[in-house]
Amino acid sequence: LLAEDAKASDFENFSEEEFAVRAALIEEAGGREWTAQEARRQHTIAIEALDAVEMPDQVRAQLVALADFVVVRKR
Repeated sequence: LLAEDAKASDFENFSEEEFAVRAALIEEAGGREWTAQEARRQHTIAIEALDAVEMPDQVRAQLVALADFVVVRKR
């Protein structure tokens, strides 16, 4: 069901209820937790990569802040 949904290009016909059901299935299967863990792992790799590149401290701080915003933000 979700694989077929991913192939679809027209989501205008989906109701809020259908989206909620699919989101619940993803949550139930551990998809959101896995995605959060993977995002944190990738964040760590990105910060380590930044540490290996010479750049002004202000630029590094801005890039780290952006990475933090994308991964660490709360909804």
